[in-house]
Amino acid sequence: MEITIHVCDETKNLKKDFTCPRDLLLGEMKYFQDYLSADTEKWEDVDISVHCDIKIFDWLIRYVKRDKEEDLPELDAQNAVSILISSDFLKMDQLVQHCINYCHHNLSAIIASPCNMNCINDILVTRIASTFDQHQLEQVKDKKDKFKSKLFCKKIKDLFSETYSSVYSPNNASRLFRCVHCGKMLSSVVQERIRCTNSRTTLDNRGNIRYNHTRDPTCDITEVLLNLKTQGKTWRHVFWRLWSMVNFLECYICGCVFALCDFKSCLYHPENPITKSDTNEELQVYPCCDQVNILFESINTNTGCTYRKHVVNLSSINSPDRTDFDWLRSAEVYNELLSVADLVCDTKSQIIPKNSSYFNVDTMTKQDLDCISDQDSSEREDKGDKKRPSSQKNLVSKKRSFQTKNKQKKAPSEEDDTDLDEQGIVRVVIHQKESSLRNKRKTWNSELPFRLNQDVQRENDLKRMNELLKELRLQNKTHVQNAVETFEGGIYHRLESKLRNTLLQTQNLNTASTKKPTKEK
Repeated sequence: MEITIHVCDETKNLKKDFTCPRDLLLGEMKYFQDYLSADTEKWEDVDISVHCDIKIFDWLIRYVKRDKEEDLPELDAQNAVSILISSDFLKMDQLVQHCINYCHHNLSAIIASPCNMNCINDILVTRIASTFDQHQLEQVKDKKDKFKSKLFCKKIKDLFSETYSSVYSPNNASRLFRCVHCGKMLSSVVQERIRCTNSRTTLDNRGNIRYNHTRDPTCDITEVLLNLKTQGKTWRHVFWRLWSMVNFLECYICGCVFALCDFKSCLYHPENPITKSDTNEELQVYPCCDQVNILFESINTNTGCTYRKHVVNLSSINSPDRTDFDWLRSAEVYNELLSVADLVCDTKSQIIPKNSSYFNVDTMTKQDLDCISDQDSSEREDKGDKKRPSSQKNLVSKKRSFQTKNKQKKAPSEEDDTDLDEQGIVRVVIHQKESSLRNKRKTWNSELPFRLNQDVQRENDLKRMNELLKELRLQNKTHVQNAVETFEGGIYHRLESKLRNTLLQTQNLNTASTKKPTKEK
């Protein structure tokens, strides 16, 4: 038995009737199963009317009446979205999957066509995004960003799944956290191999360096994503930035494990060190930045004055001796990084200024960097202050202080801040008299440690505050004393005195008025 369907196209003011066998209609378009009951006597009372584009519904009826797979009507870039939405509404599951597969292979052409991509619901967007990996999705062309950001937004949700792992992204963001000490975004998979401050460094039973990061409980991942959204402006930028934070590689030259966003931050010296003699001591100094080359260190700080790209050794991937950290040398991740390096990598100054005191950027906290910037600004303002000592003098003084540590005791003025040493900053030994320190404590002195300058400022502020409070107390005391001498009883005594004064004035007026007529008589 055939059923007649009335189709009305309100946009074009057209109407058309379509007929289809009942079994085919109910088998393909499951939407009508709720309206066509098994009772054949009620079929005559059913009137089916559909508001749809006539060309789209004609395509759907031809799909329902197909005899073989070869008789399927063809999809194109202009009608694929409309057929996908209509088939999903009519519960044509097989056709919906066929349209999703077509969108996977022809998404660039569909986006370029004049079709409305906003009509696709969230469930269909999720299913379309599941057919793409990040490499394929990046190849999709979408100049006006009609649909690509929605798919990348679904990929961001996949990154936060605990079970997510792919060839291009071995790690996920489910265990992403920020370290309190170094401020880096880390994953628990490689947290022991990512460099932290020197105070958080330990050695394992095999002599390997391990770092102990501490999770920041105040870090909110939602705020991190919103900040990335404001910086990148599209969810595509947010995805690649997040992907570069949760995946890591190992540098072949410096031996450090780095996040993909730090791909361009490998420190090195462009010139070889030369030997210089200073006070009967031979030191190797880099002429490019005047830094001293310390040959034997307990912890390798990876010094350098210029940034370059890390180099990854990809030859060990196919080796028979595989380890758990082979993904640190993955060729797929490395090639993917090269294709989006300009999008995800941090931009840093390529050269550290010459004759400047060297500090290790990787081991500095945000607070220390702010202190250094404040110090530089104060040096520019105070033209009378002396220049900051060079890195060579700092390292020479450091070496001499270690040599004379067991022979002499440190003077009180030579004490340095322990927290700054823990952050990896080179210790500077200052020899000054107490009188000169007292004279310079009134202003910020660039030659003193940061914490000492801050303590001096706090002491001056506290002293000024105590003097201000003392003056206010004296003023309040004199005011209270004057009030007590005038009115011993407070406000009630003052009101009573005013009342008595008014009564005395009225009595004087009355007595004066009674005495005047007696004088005239």
